Amino acid sequence: KLLLQQFEDNNLNAVDKTAAEVNAMYTATVGEAAIKNDVSGAQSILTEVTDILSGKKKPGEDNEKNTLNSELGLLDIDEDIWGGSSSIFDSEIQRTNITDLEGQALYNETNKQCMELVKDACSSDAVLNMATSSYNIMIVQDCNLYERKIDTQREAVMDTVRQAEKILRQARLEEYREHNSADVNECLTKVREAMLQDTACGENYKRCLDYTGNYIDQNGNVIYSAALFKLTNLIDLYGGDGMSSDILGMNPNYNRWFDDEKRMFVTTALDSCRDIADTVWREFKRTAIIEIAQAQEAKLEEVRSSCVSTIKECYDNQSGQLNEMEENTAEVAGAIGVQAARAMCEEKVMACAAVYSNGIDCNYDPKTRKITNSDKCGLAVLMDYVGLVDSVKIAEECVEAMDIHLKDLCTPTSGDITEYPYKCRLITISDLKESMKQFVLDNCYAGDMSSTEFDALTDGDKIKMNFNRKIEDVEEGLDILLAKECLARDGYWVKDATGETKLKKFYSDIFGGEEDASDIGYCVENTTRVRCLNYNESGKDAVASYDLAKDECTFTDDWFVRKCEAISGYFEDGMCYVP
Repeated sequence: KLLLQQFEDNNLNAVDKTAAEVNAMYTATVGEAAIKNDVSGAQSILTEVTDILSGKKKPGEDNEKNTLNSELGLLDIDEDIWGGSSSIFDSEIQRTNITDLEGQALYNETNKQCMELVKDACSSDAVLNMATSSYNIMIVQDCNLYERKIDTQREAVMDTVRQAEKILRQARLEEYREHNSADVNECLTKVREAMLQDTACGENYKRCLDYTGNYIDQNGNVIYSAALFKLTNLIDLYGGDGMSSDILGMNPNYNRWFDDEKRMFVTTALDSCRDIADTVWREFKRTAIIEIAQAQEAKLEEVRSSCVSTIKECYDNQSGQLNEMEENTAEVAGAIGVQAARAMCEEKVMACAAVYSNGIDCNYDPKTRKITNSDKCGLAVLMDYVGLVDSVKIAEECVEAMDIHLKDLCTPTSGDITEYPYKCRLITISDLKESMKQFVLDNCYAGDMSSTEFDALTDGDKIKMNFNRKIEDVEEGLDILLAKECLARDGYWVKDATGETKLKKFYSDIFGGEEDASDIGYCVENTTRVRCLNYNESGKDAVASYDLAKDECTFTDDWFVRKCEAISGYFEDGMCYVP
């Protein structure tokens, strides 16, 4: 029965299992391995007891008797009870140490010694023989009873051990299956799913595109800089003419980074295939590095395809933000100029130029964070576009900046008249031009320009053209306002005051008595001569003449013709006919 039970336990249960699973049934689990070498005090005592009962040791051997007796709570019996000078079995005859005997020899020796001790206590040999026979019968009965008890206990223990071993083997098998249920591909899928969680690399490896953090941030966003083109240097897939098979060896930094920083995120997934975990992890890293290299290239292609719109958006955003600033005009205009084009957006401009290197290496200086040969390694068309954007955007913003500057400069904040550009009456148009020219030179050109170069610009230059128009607008506005004030004081507003008397009240009220404060026009006393000659327009034939002797104004026929036509009539033979 026991043999059949053992055969069933050890053989039939293994019929439907693989060799690895059978091996797992008889291999200690991690927990078992941890307690296999028990070095506790209790284990030491049990080991000593086992050695004594099995005959490997004798009581008191190795001077450990006292320790053992003390730990087990036994009486401290002198070992000489088993033989020696104080043994109860001693006699004049040399005795054999019964601790060296066992079985029948032990019985014979002890029986012999007992017979010698008790023979004098029996009245006759018959009594001695009867006592001996009775004692032998009792010993046999006790031994048989003890043997049956031991057999029963041994059977119970063996059954318990068999059941425990069976349960333990099943537990070992279940643990093995739990941690080795997936093949390589299935385990790879689990590892990849775990790594693509947002807490690890995220979708499409966006958090793992750059282990240095210099070119792509942790959210997968491009960090625009002149060094962006170096992103493709992080991974090398080509060891020779074709793709290298040793991807991990070609990329030791990425390989080490995955081990140190990312394996922790797939521990559970790898635990499902413990026997092949290292193989799966190596294969995953190899595949992941290839996919990351592809994602890096896709990110750079995204930058290339959106360079124009990215640069334009940068300019627009910067201009929009600056327009909302509540700073003074000079600060706004200054920022809108070259600073907006070459400082605020320079990183994006250079990043875009560098990714268009077309295989030509860019020389990147980490100290200045600039590319020193952008004209060679960048895309010339893009750089031309950037230059055009600079000019156009600056010109557009400069027109508005000039408006703001002139409004601030020429609008009165107090007094009876607060109309623009009345405040600028206090400076000449010549001085205003020089002041505005310096403002434009400081804030409206992407490069350095001298005053002489600005003067030499033709009206084809948009900034120069708008500059001239803005000055003309101020001049025209002042001409209207000053003429109105002159007329209100019964004066006459003329462009040339030669030979005329300037109206003192006007200059006293408007310019504080300074008669040469303005070069726009003049307010003179209202006389026949002044009114007459004022009909003549500069650059055209005179239509009116003044007769000093008669103090009269005489008009030519051309003047009458213009007046007649002005009322939709026609002039003929000195007469104006009106329909």
